[in-house]
Amino acid sequence: MRLEHQDPADYFMHPKGIAALWAGLLLAPLAWTLHLGIGYALVDWLCESGHGIFYHLLTLATLLIAAGGLYLAWHSWRIAGPQWPDSGGDPVSRSRFMALSGLMLSGFFTLVIIAQWLPALFLDPCSK
Repeated sequence: MRLEHQDPADYFMHPKGIAALWAGLLLAPLAWTLHLGIGYALVDWLCESGHGIFYHLLTLATLLIAAGGLYLAWHSWRIAGPQWPDSGGDPVSRSRFMALSGLMLSGFFTLVIIAQWLPALFLDPCSK
C-alpha cells in the first residue's frame, strides 16, 4: 500500500500502527541493552575459547534490531506526515511526535552500539 493513500488517523488507531510506533521507539534501546549485557556476559568465554567472532556477530545482530526500529520509526513518521510535530492533541500529531522521537532515539542508540563495537574491532579485548 502506498503511503500517499493511507489515512494516518485510521492507521494510528489500529493495533498495527500503534505497534509500529512503540517498536520504532523501543527496539533500538532494547538492542543496545542486549548488546551491552550479552557482550559482558560473553567476554570470559570468548577470551578462553578464542571465538572472538561471536562478539562481532552479536554486534551485527543488535545493529539489525536497532536498524529495524529505525526503519519502523521512519515509516511511521512518513505515514503521519514528514513534518515537525505540532501542539495538536489529535492522534496524527501524537503519532508524529512519537515517530520523530523514535527516529532520534533509534539513531542515537544505533550510534552507541557502533561506538561500543569500535574498540573491540581495533583492539584485542582479551589482552591483559
